[in-house]
Amino acid sequence: MKQFVKKALLPLAVFVVAVVSAFAMNTPSTSAAPEQFQPLYTGAFCYIHPSTGACTNLPGIMPVAMNCTLVETPTTCTINIDGVGNNILLRTCTPDLAHPGQWICVAPLYKRTVLRAS
Repeated sequence: MKQFVKKALLPLAVFVVAVVSAFAMNTPSTSAAPEQFQPLYTGAFCYIHPSTGACTNLPGIMPVAMNCTLVETPTTCTINIDGVGNNILLRTCTPDLAHPGQWICVAPLYKRTVLRAS
């Protein structure tokens, strides 16, 4: 009987433990990684004017209505002006001393897809 345990049952038990542990390690995770929080952008809005190429201010835009963020998402924020869709950009004042107070359009803004931290 001792011979039978050593030659047949022990290798079979090791094989079963190996198979079970392999399945335990390859189980896909059911919890997805949390998406990054996308804070509402509330700064100055602008767009590049299609005919002049100038950085053009968008005064009176309500940040909540635009629902834009600096966090990159698949969709950029746009605004329709005179029937033309324009990307909305972050606006800042240039640090150039030769042109003080000149506005420059810096970075695109994106539509928020995650509205609160999870």
